[in-house]
Amino acid sequence: MAPSYGFYAYGEFTRKGREVVISNMTLTAVCMREGKAGRPTKDVTPSAKDRQLTSQTSIMRHLVYFINAMSYEFEESHRRTETKPRKDWLTDFMNRGELENAIRKRLDYANASKQQMAVLMVDIDDFKSINDKYGHDIGDQTLRQVADILRAQMRKVDSPGRWGQDEFFVILVGMSLEKAYSVAERICKKIRKLEIVPGGECVTASLGVTVSAAGDDEADIFKRADHAVYLAKRKKGKNCVVVLDEAGKTWKPPKEKQDNKKA
Repeated sequence: MAPSYGFYAYGEFTRKGREVVISNMTLTAVCMREGKAGRPTKDVTPSAKDRQLTSQTSIMRHLVYFINAMSYEFEESHRRTETKPRKDWLTDFMNRGELENAIRKRLDYANASKQQMAVLMVDIDDFKSINDKYGHDIGDQTLRQVADILRAQMRKVDSPGRWGQDEFFVILVGMSLEKAYSVAERICKKIRKLEIVPGGECVTASLGVTVSAAGDDEADIFKRADHAVYLAKRKKGKNCVVVLDEAGKTWKPPKEKQDNKKA
C-alpha cells in the first residue's frame, strides 16, 4: 500500500591502481512505487575523471544512482503520508482516524492519572431523508451547522471529531457524567432549533453520553456511547439524550431522580 524499497549486496571488490574487479558479486533489489518516478537527491553522473575508470566502477556508479533514486522516492512518499489530511474537509473537525488516536491517548492519560473521561456521541436523526428530500448541498450545510453548535459548546481542551457521515464524537477531558449530560442537553436543544431550510422543518439529533472506567480501551468506551445512541433512537424515539455510566447502566440526573421520587 505504501512505496518501499530494499536491497542486499554481497561480494568482493579488488582494486589494483585504476583497475577495480568485482568477484562473486550478488545483488538483489526490490522497489515498489506509486505515482510518477522520483529523482535522486544528488547528481551521481560520473565526472570526466571518473569516466576514465573501468566498467566495473561504472556498474558501481549505476548501483549508487539506483539506490539514491529509490531513497528519494521513499522519503517523498513518507513525507506525503506524514502530512496527509488529518481533518474532515467539511467540518474542519478531526477525521475518524485522528479521533481514534485521540481517544486512545486521552484514555491512557485518564487511566494513568486515575481520572474519568466523558465522551459524547451525536447522531443526526433521519439524515438520509434530508439528503433525499433537499439534496446533498443542504445535507452538507446541516452537518456544518451541527458542527458549529458542537464547536461553540466545547472547551479548548475538548476534542470534537466527525465519526461517520452523520455522526460526531466528542472527547470531554476530565468531565463528570453530570456535567457531560448538561453539555449534551444544551447541544440537543440548540440542534432542535436548526431549520433545514428557512421556514421549514427542524433538525433533531440523538445523543449518547458515557464516561470511562478503569482499564477501558477505545473500543469499550465507544461501544457504550454507541449503545446510548441506540437507546435514544430506538427506545426513547430520537431527539433526546441517553446517559450510561461506566458500568453500562442507564444514568439519570439528580434532578430527574428527585422529580420521579416526588411523583
